[in-house]
Amino acid sequence: MTIHEFGEENKEVIVLLHPSMVMWDYFEYVIPLMQERYHLVIPALPGYDREEPGDFTSVEEIAGGLADWLLARGHDTISCNNYSMPDPVHTGCGRIEYWFSEPEEKDRKWDIRYMRKHFPQTKFRRLSGVGHGGLAALQPERLVHGLESVIR
Repeated sequence: MTIHEFGEENKEVIVLLHPSMVMWDYFEYVIPLMQERYHLVIPALPGYDREEPGDFTSVEEIAGGLADWLLARGHDTISCNNYSMPDPVHTGCGRIEYWFSEPEEKDRKWDIRYMRKHFPQTKFRRLSGVGHGGLAALQPERLVHGLESVIR
């Protein structure tokens, strides 16, 4: 898994994970908007990595490899989302946001119900005027604004 970094001189680290079916450069319009203020870490996930060709392995293996990479560099606050949760679920997370586009709300119904039950502090953001995964490529300024509102 190749790790791409931008804005390495900046203290605050943001990890951007690209969706499946696209490469890490999915964030090409977001990088110039954020690299002056943040240290961006963007892994090229296995199966989508031009520099290290291979097959997708598993979410757990990828998360473990990324966690090891981050921890080896002193980044010790790491969180993951959208995958199987442990039982019992640890609910001590400080701030959680769940973003979804308006057209996919019906498809996210189970996820939203799960999050409300196990993470009642979750803030939900219903995004209008965009489809699934459309912010980075089509509305990068809106994505950056949303991310920065979470960071502050």
